[in-house]
Amino acid sequence: MFCCQPDALLERGALIRLMTGSGKNKKAVNMTLVEEQLRQDRENCSDMKKKWRKRWVMCCCCSFMTIFVVATVVVILLATNEWTLVNENCSWNPRLHFAMVYSASKLLVVTGGTNTIENYGDVWLSSDKGEKWTRLIDIAAFGARHGHSLLADAGTGAFYVIGGDGGSVSSSKVAVPLQDVWKSIGGREWVPVTLSAPWPPRKRFGATMDAAGQMYITGGVDVEGTSGLNDMWMSADKGLTWVPVALASPWTGRYSFGFARMPGGTREGRLLLMGGSNGRAQHDVWASDDEGKNWHLMTFTHVREMVYRDIEQRASWGPRYGMGVVGDTGGMLTLSGGGTDEGGDDAFSNEIWQIESPPPDTVPWYAKRTNDARLNIDRYPQKWEKQGMPAWKARRFLQSFIDEDDVVYIIGGQESQGTAGLKNDVWKKVTSLDLNNLKSAFEDAQGAAGGAPADQPQAAET
Repeated sequence: MFCCQPDALLERGALIRLMTGSGKNKKAVNMTLVEEQLRQDRENCSDMKKKWRKRWVMCCCCSFMTIFVVATVVVILLATNEWTLVNENCSWNPRLHFAMVYSASKLLVVTGGTNTIENYGDVWLSSDKGEKWTRLIDIAAFGARHGHSLLADAGTGAFYVIGGDGGSVSSSKVAVPLQDVWKSIGGREWVPVTLSAPWPPRKRFGATMDAAGQMYITGGVDVEGTSGLNDMWMSADKGLTWVPVALASPWTGRYSFGFARMPGGTREGRLLLMGGSNGRAQHDVWASDDEGKNWHLMTFTHVREMVYRDIEQRASWGPRYGMGVVGDTGGMLTLSGGGTDEGGDDAFSNEIWQIESPPPDTVPWYAKRTNDARLNIDRYPQKWEKQGMPAWKARRFLQSFIDEDDVVYIIGGQESQGTAGLKNDVWKKVTSLDLNNLKSAFEDAQGAAGGAPADQPQAAET
């Protein structure tokens, strides 16, 4: 009675009637016993009230602590992300198809691009990996353009702008084909190396420079946007003269592909060309160990429902273009974001995929376990590993670079159709606890609950 109803006490009359009984079982009641029973009931009731009051306080405290701990864990989990925001709004205008390079002297340079309405010809520099920016020049001598490439010579510190398209914007759909090379020391003053290189004019192509300062360009699309290219050209004199390495590579002509030179690992110097679009998004990976003279289609291991492994000549990530691809000194390759052939929000990706450097071709004597060294090498090709979702939103046409500490960065891109979807932010792949991540998580949850907003009208895109 006291546990369920600690305030419920029998009245004197009710207790007397209970102790007296009824009918033939009636008996006389000792009032002293009645008073003693009432006293004991009052004491029991008081004790039970105290006990239940303590239990109630303990229950409230435990509930509060549980809610607090759960909320703290949720906040930490949502606010913690493998990516850290370096700069949410850089000084330069949001754009796509711009050129970017991170030099050996730790200078980050961004130049040109388009907002789909006009082209840019400005040059911006950051000495702290994107936190602060300085505009070196508003309109450089090479002029406004998009879809070009920017290289940095590790030996001399010079910057080189190559090719692109000086037109093809909404105000004027006329393409301005460019097949020039411009040089600058510092990024302010630019001088032409050549204005008429022998390779066909192109934009959205791949470019790289090796340790000896030799330039290479490959692929892309003609400035009219009618056909993809699959040739490769080399310059041994910093862009003055060019010779073809291959006029027709085995991969289909394409543009906006991932292109990287491995700075380390077991395949140091290897060129990798992946994905891109030849009218349709691709997800193949091609490798060359002789500066583009010969290419081979890579195979990868695919795990099927954790039951068995299969080997295919395609990557685990879906077909895409306009993604960021970089390799570090340990041979780790990182692919970020990209665009797909899907419609709506599915046309943009924020997936992160990584693959380690392949095993060495030879096995050292101390690693051999049998007389046949071939049995010591994994007979399955490497497997792409998908990383956790980053805090930045899905996007395409982003740029990516890796610093001297092998930290991966992404810059800008396009989150949605039209000019309003262009970005000018900088993120780095370093785990951090940031309330901006929590804000982004809530915004994503609200968007999922309320439905995605209608697509904005698409401006003319080059």
